[in-house]
Amino acid sequence: MFKMEAKNLRYIVFLIDARMPKYFSNGAINCQDGAIFNNIEDAKEYALDSIDQNSCEKFIIGEFLINTQSQFIGIQNIESFGFKHDKKKPNQLELFS
Repeated sequence: MFKMEAKNLRYIVFLIDARMPKYFSNGAINCQDGAIFNNIEDAKEYALDSIDQNSCEKFIIGEFLINTQSQFIGIQNIESFGFKHDKKKPNQLELFS
């Protein structure tokens, strides 16, 4: 049976910027991929630096467990910043406290 251990915990951060065009001039979709981190401190630093450096307007962060015996990995504890009704400061997110 799969044990839930911190070494199996990962974090994913999606940076979202409405200023980026949805499509490139050649018609290809402009995807904003997620970055995966081994610990919350690195994920937090990446998200906060991106906001501070004006690289994005919003972000979504979530955590997930790596299970090599499963064909499915679910992202849990998802939080966002920068959207309507979100917390006003990133450090107010539960994952960041």
